[in-house]
Amino acid sequence: MKIRKTRVESYGKMKDRTFELEPGLNVFYGPNEAGKSTLRSFITMTLFPKAGLTYPTQKAGDSGSLEVELEDGSILTFERDGKKSSSTAPQICGIDDKEYVSIYSMQPKELRDVRGIEKGEIRNRFLTIPGGADLPGAYEAIDSQRTALLPDGRRSDRCRIAQLMAAEHAAGRRVKELSNRESGDSQYAELVRKRDRLVRLLADSERKVEAADNVRRASERADAHSGTKQQIADLEALEAKLAYAEDTDTVRVKTLTEDCKRLKETAEEKEGKYDRARIKVRDCPAEAYSTREREIRSLSGSIFEYERRKRQGGQPARTARPEPAGNFPTVLIVGGLVAVAGLAIAALVNLYVGIGAAVGGILVSLMGLRRRQYEAPAQVHTGSDDDMVKYFENRVRELSKELNVPVSDPVNAVNTMMDNLEALKAVAELHEDYEEAKEKADNAGEKLSAFYDGFGGKERYNQAVRDVAKLAEVRAQLEALRKTVENVETVEVDKETADSDYTTATVEKDEVQRELAAVDQALKDISEDTTTEEAITAASDASTEVYNACLDWARLMLEKIILDKATEKAYGEHRPDVLTRADSFLDAMTGGRYRMDTDPRSTSIGIVDAETGEVKTEKEWSSGLEDQVKLSLKMAVSLSLSKEKPPVILDDILLTSDSGRKEGACKALSLLSEDIQVLYFTCDRETRDLMEQAGARVQNVRIPCPDHH
Repeated sequence: MKIRKTRVESYGKMKDRTFELEPGLNVFYGPNEAGKSTLRSFITMTLFPKAGLTYPTQKAGDSGSLEVELEDGSILTFERDGKKSSSTAPQICGIDDKEYVSIYSMQPKELRDVRGIEKGEIRNRFLTIPGGADLPGAYEAIDSQRTALLPDGRRSDRCRIAQLMAAEHAAGRRVKELSNRESGDSQYAELVRKRDRLVRLLADSERKVEAADNVRRASERADAHSGTKQQIADLEALEAKLAYAEDTDTVRVKTLTEDCKRLKETAEEKEGKYDRARIKVRDCPAEAYSTREREIRSLSGSIFEYERRKRQGGQPARTARPEPAGNFPTVLIVGGLVAVAGLAIAALVNLYVGIGAAVGGILVSLMGLRRRQYEAPAQVHTGSDDDMVKYFENRVRELSKELNVPVSDPVNAVNTMMDNLEALKAVAELHEDYEEAKEKADNAGEKLSAFYDGFGGKERYNQAVRDVAKLAEVRAQLEALRKTVENVETVEVDKETADSDYTTATVEKDEVQRELAAVDQALKDISEDTTTEEAITAASDASTEVYNACLDWARLMLEKIILDKATEKAYGEHRPDVLTRADSFLDAMTGGRYRMDTDPRSTSIGIVDAETGEVKTEKEWSSGLEDQVKLSLKMAVSLSLSKEKPPVILDDILLTSDSGRKEGACKALSLLSEDIQVLYFTCDRETRDLMEQAGARVQNVRIPCPDHH
């Protein structure tokens, strides 16, 4: 899939721009704020409408189209209407919108995110041979069991085989001791006396240990008490520092933010309506229509008379007024005279009759005034029918030129003028609505800014909100710590001395216990005839366990060797195509310094230094090398993820790279563009020049200054 032409009618700040694209490497160059990210977003969101790009904010007035050519040569056009797109690219390419942004349409943050490649279906399909995804787990299971039995390259007394061998040696010593023991009543009696003495010693040792432990615990409490007081002092200082945030108003900022968002959305909606209405009358000279409004309405009111005279022709013409102009002052004079007469009658003859006559005269005068007010604004013509028709048509022709209206028929032209006049008035009303909504949105934004300014800025406000929560946490800690130091007794005992006395008493007690256990076992052995035979059996069992453990270790080692050989052969003969392509891209970027690591035991991406053979994982990469490796890998995946390859769109991903890395990346992108269309957006002159040297078509992007309304 290749984009042939991009038409942006309205998207963000970009209006009425068309771009022709080449099948291979295309570069869009321009300074910051020139519209590159806007164009990248338009192309991405029109191809994959759920891609989730948030800049610029989509509006109901967005419109434009993409003309694309599929691999079979067929041509499709995807239309954008507001926030919707008619694109079927996800179904044609067989990839979802998130995969497109992760692999094809990238800014630096998407470039460095390779979680979708390291794990899941993409890794299983493209970075391993069939079944290879299970190898790391298999290696981990074998190695964990094998090293638990016997670690590699070091001695350990805690491994399973060492523990079994120690048990075997202990069982052998026990057999030897029992075989050489003395018999007789004298030995038994001596052992009984020794046991009684050791029991008394053990009781004394336990009392000493208990006393030493009490002293040790008291000294620990004293130390803890001292440390707690210092901790309380530190927290009290922190509480005083955070106290400024105690009255932070979180409800107010929420209200202001919601108002700002709501009014901004309303302003954008009204701006879209205004823009759409303005486009319809963009060819109408608004000032001329305003100047000629009275004449247009007069012509509109004369259409009926014009058509009547045109049909009849040659008869004397009558004026456009309903009665002679002289009638109007007569009515006014008569009404005045009647009003004056009524007042005279009221004064001299009859009050009620006089008032009635005066009111009637006033009403007659008012009717005369009202008739003058609503009379026709202008007299069209008073000549013959032919003269009136010619006058009407000449005026229509002259006005049509001035108002940019085609004259196919005078009546139609006048009707068009009236329609345009009403449309211009509607546009003016929409503009007023938009300006009013914009002013409200700006005022809401200013209120929010003023609120933040009261805290020294938004970041300082956010810090105050965080400090409110921290203040509550500090006060809770203070309350808990103060309770721990209430009514605590202090002791004048050195902690090191107390610990030493406790350790000495414990060692003495343990020694007595060991001697007592040995005496008890000796007495038991003398009283039981079968003890020696059981010890021999236990020694034999211990030897068998050592043998079986060694046999298990040998089996696991053999499994590891077989798995190593099989893996080496499988990956040597069936290296994944994506890794081969990634190697070629990485070779072009690094001048042959690095290649991709294909060790199937690794669960993360690695590279091999061609000079030293050293394998480097992601933690050992510089930021520039990280960008090179991840770009190589995503470029390789882009060629395999879909048969109908959508275009790769890159937004200044080389901006932080040095000159050498930029040159290598441009060469690699030129290689990629041989098989898939590449669109690169940049504000960096050096990158533009290197791309142009690599065969790219360069187009300048710049948003023109907006119209002033």
